[in-house]
Amino acid sequence: MDRWLGGLIVATVTMLAFVGYSAYQQLHAPSTPGPKGPLAKLLNPPTPLEKAATRGLMAKETGDGKVLYDLCFPQEKQRLDLTPAKISQIYRDLVLPRFAMFKKVGEPDVSINSSHDQAFASQKYMDAQGHTIDMDCNPFYAPGGGYDDPMQGLSEAWILEYQVAKGIPGTTRSWYAAQAQGLRHDRAYLERLGVNGLVDMKGNMDSWDRLLVAYDTIAATGRPPSEGSNKKSKARKNR
Repeated sequence: MDRWLGGLIVATVTMLAFVGYSAYQQLHAPSTPGPKGPLAKLLNPPTPLEKAATRGLMAKETGDGKVLYDLCFPQEKQRLDLTPAKISQIYRDLVLPRFAMFKKVGEPDVSINSSHDQAFASQKYMDAQGHTIDMDCNPFYAPGGGYDDPMQGLSEAWILEYQVAKGIPGTTRSWYAAQAQGLRHDRAYLERLGVNGLVDMKGNMDSWDRLLVAYDTIAATGRPPSEGSNKKSKARKNR
């Protein structure tokens, strides 16, 4: 049971980490803004990791399955049986139609954290009512490039449709309520593709059933389901 809960909270926290909200970025070391203007870019060219972030963001915006597949963690490719074609199909049918309800605003913002082990590329989108959301690619360092989790584009799309577009204020509870609603809507489609859950960067996989339990619990309480269980375990130990 402890292993189940541990894997569940790793996956749920990982999902929140990749939706690209500023609250997540504040958990990391301060980022170094990318160079602005032609001369600044010439004198301070982007790092390989910043290039990977920019390339990944462009791939998310076009549904380029090959580039997104190369960004996936090896365990994610294996455990979800992903292919470039499968990722392209998910973006074409589930992610990009939702972002098409919004329009790009400005240019992408690209930066890297002070330890240079994670880069951030973000493109702002806005709808006619002024609601905004970012599409992000935030790869971690890996030799020759970086690793991100393109499957988190689903979370961004779900939050866009079921929270942002409805004008619901962004909170932990509303983010997870939106993801629960989106998952219930898209689950059958994903399962027909053979995608039966999500895998975090450590290789832990959680099924859709487990993720729905987590999403519903956090949406209702603001806390992951393991917190209450851990308190009960500690109480039993202290008796």
